[in-house]
Parts: sequence; structure tokens; C-alpha cells
Amino acid sequence: MQRLVEELLGFARARGMLPIKCDAVELDVLCRRVAAETSAAHAGRLVAVSSAGDTEGYWDADRLAQVIQNLIDNALSYSPPDAVVRVSIRGDEAVRLSVHNVGGPIPPENLRRMFEPYHLSGGPPGSARGLGLGLYIVKEFVRAHGGTVDVTSTKADGTTFAVSLPRRPGMPRDKSAWRPASVF
Repeated sequence: MQRLVEELLGFARARGMLPIKCDAVELDVLCRRVAAETSAAHAGRLVAVSSAGDTEGYWDADRLAQVIQNLIDNALSYSPPDAVVRVSIRGDEAVRLSVHNVGGPIPPENLRRMFEPYHLSGGPPGSARGLGLGLYIVKEFVRAHGGTVDVTSTKADGTTFAVSLPRRPGMPRDKSAWRPASVF
């Protein structure tokens, strides 16, 4: 029930009912916290996090935490119980987050609709949970930050969701100059 309520709240937020409130965020730290919390809720499952480069940007930490949680939850739900879910963060001009799992590939007909609201991804029989809003919420929150999200899924390589986030459009690379924009 809690998961359904969280999905509905996320759906409302994604539809613009709650604003994005940005501040300086270290995506590596946020990913590690969310991964630890999410894996603790999935007893016996391992989520491995790795990072490289500068992973700081100017984002809404609460919304990105939900993005990360939704992606990890999906990876845990659609991978074998003994499989490790891998989260990678890489910072260069943009900051990239990927969540990878092994398991059966997503059918091609479902790949086209993955990010539509109320679309259940069609995993193994009986594996569908929730309302089919998780990936829609991911897409909308990432888009609200000026980023993109993509998915690749093959039998040989598994499934990877890749998020790319601009650090903050129009902001200098020197983080000492980052200040919240005035709103008039």
C-alpha cells in the first residue's frame, strides 16, 4: 500500500503539482544512501555503487532520490535473487547515472512504451507490482532537471537504464560561483 501511495504522489509531482527545488547535490553520496536504503528493504539483495569524476550538480535531491530508488527497485524486481544490481555514476561535462541488472531482456515492444504512465513493463509472470508509474516518474523528474533517460536491454548484456543530467544549464564550472537563482 505504501508503494502505491508513493507512486501516486510521485505521479502528481511529475505532473507539475510540486515544484523542483534545486540546491548543490553530490550525486555519488545520494546514490550510495538510496542504494543502502533500498537494498535493506530487499533482504539479501546486493546493490553495488561505483563512481568516477566530479558528481556534483545543482538539482532537487528529493526528486533525484526518487529517480534512483525507482530505478534500483525495478532492477531488483526484474533480476534473479542472487544477481547484483550495479549503479554507476560518472561525472564529466554532464553527470551520468546508470543502473544495470542481469536477467531476461525487456521485450522490444515494451521498450517503446517503458516511460508511459500506467505501463507495466511485462516482466516475468506475476512480477508486476505497483501502478506502472515508476518509470514515468523517472522520465518526468529527469526531464524537469533538463536531462535524459534511456534504456537498453539485451539477453547478452542485461538491462541498463542511463540518466544524463546537466550540472546546471548556464552555470559556471567553478562550483564556488553556484548560488541559487533569485526568483522574481
